[in-house]
Amino acid sequence: MSKAIKLSEKYLMPTCFGPACGPRQTQDGSRFINQKPTFRKRLTVKFLTEADAIKRYLPAGLVLQGEAVVSIQLSELKGISWLAGRGYNILSVQVPVRYTGSVDDITGPFLMVLCEQLGYPKLYAEVPDISSSSDNHQGSASW
Repeated sequence: MSKAIKLSEKYLMPTCFGPACGPRQTQDGSRFINQKPTFRKRLTVKFLTEADAIKRYLPAGLVLQGEAVVSIQLSELKGISWLAGRGYNILSVQVPVRYTGSVDDITGPFLMVLCEQLGYPKLYAEVPDISSSSDNHQGSASW
């Protein structure tokens, strides 16, 4: 028997575990209002690769849009309310795609990999803060 999801309930992934009170709300269960995290630093590296190297990882219905450009982004998020003002770092890998359905025609980035927290298909990685000097910025992710 399937249960309809109420929009007022908060679900974490996978949703089959049912509604869950999560860390992204205040102690009384209400939402944090107008408290957005800040991106302290963000590094982006883009490179051109062979189209076939990307196509084999795209789900059915998605096609590569334009050149085979891979974008890797490392971000430091700070000031996150539900982490008591602390933060965490994320690393993402995206490629440009197009989806053409019977109704929708959408072009945009497809998130192939995300090393992050809750609710996304992801890989675990240790993602330390970005180190910077006057003209050099360095980021890393490791298992």
